[in-house]
Amino acid sequence: MAKFKINKVFHLMVGTVLAGEIIEGTISPGDIIELNNISTIKIKSVEYIDHPNGVSEIGLVIESTGENISDKLNDIIGHIVTIA
Repeated sequence: MAKFKINKVFHLMVGTVLAGEIIEGTISPGDIIELNNISTIKIKSVEYIDHPNGVSEIGLVIESTGENISDKLNDIIGHIVTIA
């Protein structure tokens, strides 16, 4: 089980990206993000994000769930989520 702090959410052609930092544990493609107010979400890939200002983050690319969850994802920016 891992913990991940979400710093921002954005959308790319490959999917929705949750950018942030791993607080504890390891995260792999296929792991499930457990959110209280949203159904569970599968991680499609784990990417390294290197911003021009020298800050680096981890990006969790999530699979499309077929439902519009963008607003709900924006509500969890700054929160720590559990990943199993």
